Amino acid sequence: EYIKYYKEVRADQKRYLDEAGGDFEVLKKELRRDVSGVWYDETQQAVLRNGRGWTLCCKAGSNYESHNHNDCGSCILFVDDCPVLIDPGHPVYSKNTFTALRYEEWAYSSLAHNVPKINGFVQKAGRKYSTDGAVCDLLKRTLCCDLSGVYPKEASCNSWVRTYALNDSDLVITDDYSLSGRLAPDEIRFTVRADVKIRKSGKTVEITSASYSGDREVKMSLSFPNTLTASVEDIKLTDKTLKQTWGGMLRTIVLKSSDNAPLEGSYTIKITKK
Repeated sequence: EYIKYYKEVRADQKRYLDEAGGDFEVLKKELRRDVSGVWYDETQQAVLRNGRGWTLCCKAGSNYESHNHNDCGSCILFVDDCPVLIDPGHPVYSKNTFTALRYEEWAYSSLAHNVPKINGFVQKAGRKYSTDGAVCDLLKRTLCCDLSGVYPKEASCNSWVRTYALNDSDLVITDDYSLSGRLAPDEIRFTVRADVKIRKSGKTVEITSASYSGDREVKMSLSFPNTLTASVEDIKLTDKTLKQTWGGMLRTIVLKSSDNAPLEGSYTIKITKK
């Protein structure tokens, strides 16, 4: 279903551009060649490309937005037109969508996005929940911000500085943190539409992602420090819109710290192409 939906969207894009006198495939290639990065200051979102088929979309921002999702500090990664790290998008609207129950829906919560669960807590929504100190360097292809402000006070988080660095042959995600008390393990979470395998060493996760059209795939390796333990959660999709986009199943890679992890430290995750 998601392949059919994607083809319909691409057909509409091509038709609109052709009617305007352009060529969709030519424009796409020109954008990828000529535009290496864009920073949207008002919403604090960045699009970064390394010219080798990697495109990273990442954000700082606030959880007080129209049609908000709790996704401050999240990212989307495509490699060779294949989705590696994803954002599920929104499900079919229901009576709870614009009520206090909104964030009990998985797709709207930070559990569905590529952000940490800090000290056992997920992100909160509202006017006061925003990131701090966002800095984007388009030449270095980096985005850095402090995520502590989008988590509740109960998380005991003094600071959680996430840095994205898109290099020529890898993506490095670094979380530097400081807590005032340890209540629960930390979890570094990534949502994928892919086959996932944890290597016997236990310190590398293999991700095999197909393109939207299903005619090719990319194999990636996600490595992480010895202080974290990897597991995979299968997310069965029942919502019509999400199933149409992604099929029947998504997966979340969970990198979990120990129960008594240090109050200060750093987690570095590296994603490379196999």
